[in-house]
Amino acid sequence: MNNDDMKQVEKRVRRYWYTDGIAELASGGMFLLLGLYFGVLGYFQEGSLISVILQVSMILVMVGGAFGVRWLVNTLKARLTYPRTGYVEYRVNEKDAKMRRYVVIAVAMVFAVASIVLIDYIRNLDSMVLFTGVIVGVIFIALRGKSSGLKRFYLLGGLSILLGIGLAFSKVPQVYTLSLFYGLLGVAIVISGGLVMRQYINENPIHSENDNE
Repeated sequence: MNNDDMKQVEKRVRRYWYTDGIAELASGGMFLLLGLYFGVLGYFQEGSLISVILQVSMILVMVGGAFGVRWLVNTLKARLTYPRTGYVEYRVNEKDAKMRRYVVIAVAMVFAVASIVLIDYIRNLDSMVLFTGVIVGVIFIALRGKSSGLKRFYLLGGLSILLGIGLAFSKVPQVYTLSLFYGLLGVAIVISGGLVMRQYINENPIHSENDNE
């Protein structure tokens, strides 16, 4: 099997990972929680006890959320997906897998630290929401869309970029722009995942033993 064939196999397996919508529902839920987080952070005055607690817990929220989403996805797939269409796994090089995990942790920590460092400018989040929208959009397009070939990730990536640009130049109070970004994009991701899951369940009912007799 040549490299092109291996890439096609990998793409099909990655596409199968997203075939049930579970990953989108979980990540969309995480986005909604982030929207709530930044909304609460913007509501309370800087220097208040709750604001300080939220700032300190930012790294835990980002890193813990990433691992929590992964655990939830695996748990739901074991109950919903694998009994219907089986278990498929693309085994990557262990060294590459560790590197990807380190990159995820590093990105989460950098974003968290940047948020804490820029907390003095929490009342001026225009540039931050623009940056966030572009980065999230690129992740959807490059890491999900391109790797799986699924068009809906290109649409979600485009929506992320548009939301970042729109909110950056909007008249929305600047303390709530990040909250609105994560909230609106989270709703879109959840809707996308819900529609995919509905179609998946309708097309792949679980057959009982009586059906096989």
